[in-house]
Amino acid sequence: MFNEGEWYDPAQRRHHEQHFLAFFRARCANLLLSNSDHITADEPHRDRKVDVVSLHPKGWTGQSAVFVRGFKVRPPKPYLYSEPVPEFDGDQPTLAEVRRSVWETALAGAGWVNQNDPSFGWDPRAAISARAAARDRAYDYAGHCARFFNQSGVRFWEMAPAGKLASTGLCLARAGEEYVVYSPTGDRFTLDLSAQRNARFAMRWFDPRSGEFHRANPVSAGELNTAFTPPFAGDAVLHLKRILP
Repeated sequence: MFNEGEWYDPAQRRHHEQHFLAFFRARCANLLLSNSDHITADEPHRDRKVDVVSLHPKGWTGQSAVFVRGFKVRPPKPYLYSEPVPEFDGDQPTLAEVRRSVWETALAGAGWVNQNDPSFGWDPRAAISARAAARDRAYDYAGHCARFFNQSGVRFWEMAPAGKLASTGLCLARAGEEYVVYSPTGDRFTLDLSAQRNARFAMRWFDPRSGEFHRANPVSAGELNTAFTPPFAGDAVLHLKRILP
């Protein structure tokens, strides 16, 4: 994995990166990550030595469109939000913004991790070491999201970003089969379920703060804008999965 190095001479930085990509590719089968904060360039996608494209655009929230664009570039390669900036200091960004960042990124088809070790306090002399409770809560939120996708039966590998289907603009879907929608505010929102007429969907809500599911009655499809209201206050995640005959 290589730092983006935008402050270096571009030609020399590229030569350096290619040298080490070739070095590791020739010696191991591990996935290789290459960092590029210029997602509009398709070079990481065309480079066969690169398996995962790592980014850290500035601003914890509002980056969904950036990762959706990367998701659609061909040939496809996973994207990883490797280091949101500016760094989390226990107060800023707020824990709510950290949580939103996790879900916005996941529903854009990308991975999320905050590996900024110095600011997260592994060095006891770091300022945030005195804010360990806030730091650990931020990690809890990321863990809740990871368990949602990896341990609760969500077939995310069959889904793709589909923000236009939900009024929140944050939706991962296999239209007509399965939907995950994030509501940052917890307000009422709508979802287009017209892809599978007369289908019924099992419905459940997920609280991204506690990591707990809330069961709900099944819902019928067929409507262009089906309305949903979270059963609890604050941001919420909706999961729908078609009930097979």
